[in-house]
Amino acid sequence: KKLAMERYGRSVSVGTRPLGQRAGVELEAAHRKEGLSAGRVVRWTDSSDAASLVHSRRLPDVDERGRPVLSPSSQFQPRSSVDLLGPMLWTWKRRFPCQVSEGQALRFLVLDGTGRFARQVHDEWQDSEVLAVDDPPRFSGATLRAFRDRTHFPVRVEGALDRLASVLHFEDGAFDAVVLPFVLQRVCGGDEGRFLALLWEAVRVSRGLVLLAEDATTPLVDEAAFRRWKSLLQAEQHASLLFDAALYGGAVSDHFLSGSGAGTGAGADASGTTGAGGATGDVAADC
Repeated sequence: KKLAMERYGRSVSVGTRPLGQRAGVELEAAHRKEGLSAGRVVRWTDSSDAASLVHSRRLPDVDERGRPVLSPSSQFQPRSSVDLLGPMLWTWKRRFPCQVSEGQALRFLVLDGTGRFARQVHDEWQDSEVLAVDDPPRFSGATLRAFRDRTHFPVRVEGALDRLASVLHFEDGAFDAVVLPFVLQRVCGGDEGRFLALLWEAVRVSRGLVLLAEDATTPLVDEAAFRRWKSLLQAEQHASLLFDAALYGGAVSDHFLSGSGAGTGAGADASGTTGAGGATGDVAADC
């Protein structure tokens, strides 16, 4: 309001507009970029109000490079899979820094067929080598979309991943870290056997850390499933579990890494208390 008055000599109303004028957009919908079009008006809560974006911590934090980041304490509502995984990357980067020899770069393997999340990983570790891999199902009918998505970041689709056999075609310890974001449905088709085989492969090709994030969708994935996976990691792979936490619980409109196919449009439950949602979890294992 102050800026509008000083620069343009006009007042800005934060109340309800009279009938007959341009339609407004609910704050929650505007935050998710839903219902926005020409002639629509967004009226944000006044900054002095306790429910404003600033006071309710619904704005991203800012890191030392001046970039918006999502810490675990942020109340910013995730709008995409990248936002959803932001607190996991924030925690990982600060609590478990990967060490490499001088003159060498960190090597990351990310199972991301769009390249959108892999690009975020590379942005967090700018001097690293990030390899995004995928094994797209044949005759999926989404060739043009896949081509468009991969313009975000190069994605290797040949000779890297066999989704049916759950095999990663890399040598033992080839990467400093392997990231498996929501692969149970998206890559393994909901088959827990294939999922565990892929997890073991991630442990094999990593010489440092494996990060796993999964949608909790009962009855396929629940707290018992997470406990079982962690127990198997420790017993069969002799991996040390470094941290285990829950991600945001609620609808994410662009959950493009979800295997449900509802990543855009109507939205997908990454976690939460509605429908069949549970608690999305992330696990870091030291290999």
